[in-house]
Amino acid sequence: MRTLIIALFSLAATLAQASPPELKVPAGRAVLVDGRCEAEEWAGAATIPLGSGALLRAQQAGEYVYLCVQPAAPSRFGVDAYFARTGQPVLNLHVSAKLGERVAGEKGFPDWAWWNNVRWTGNPTRPNRFDRPDFQADEAKELQIHRTRLAGAGLRMMLEVHSDATLTYPADAKAGETARWMAIQLD
Repeated sequence: MRTLIIALFSLAATLAQASPPELKVPAGRAVLVDGRCEAEEWAGAATIPLGSGALLRAQQAGEYVYLCVQPAAPSRFGVDAYFARTGQPVLNLHVSAKLGERVAGEKGFPDWAWWNNVRWTGNPTRPNRFDRPDFQADEAKELQIHRTRLAGAGLRMMLEVHSDATLTYPADAKAGETARWMAIQLD
């Protein structure tokens, strides 16, 4: 009996490694990107637990896809959302105290060029003061991404939530290995 239980756990672990998570992004309503992730705006969104009490919410409305990353409690954090499409370079969208995007090349990602976001936005962390780094805690990070930025077959996504420690979703995903990323289905 013990051998059977061990074999079943081993099979379950192998199957979990073999198939990355999938996310079908439902139709919803437009969202005000203000870092609040309000229940009325996100009613009906797909919700995925990221670990450590954090949640990802996703929905689409019109020409936009909306994402909300919400920690268990308000905190100072940033988000890197990585998107891969078949035959296209990986796109990295960053939201923290600055917004930025970059595209992977043959040698990996280039250095950041801040405030270069095109056809997407997110809520940057708000400063408490300007004479030294001092930022407010965020309830959430919301992103609004034009669908053309995500166009192409085989859309996959990986998230990194940066705070005191980095939370990666899917947990076993790596920036350079897109096969373990979450498969995204848009209508």
